[in-house]
Amino acid sequence: MISDPYGMWCIHYAKLDDIRNWNVMKLCRKDNVLVAAKTYDEVFRFSTVKEAFEFLKIFYEQPELKYSLEIKRIHKTGVDNFYVT
Repeated sequence: MISDPYGMWCIHYAKLDDIRNWNVMKLCRKDNVLVAAKTYDEVFRFSTVKEAFEFLKIFYEQPELKYSLEIKRIHKTGVDNFYVT
């Protein structure tokens, strides 16, 4: 799956053993480990909510859940900053 540079939806996640530390997904490695984005340009963006839900199925079909996952809308503020709603 390829990130859409004009997409508005992202994956907001936290590890279940560190639920207070939320991040936005940059990429998903082959072993289904999520990597956090630091800037707006690094965020993996989906163009539709349906695409994001299809991506989340990968994690909910695993026998052991590692993350708390949410689909959020991504907003750019400034050059590299962003926030989710």
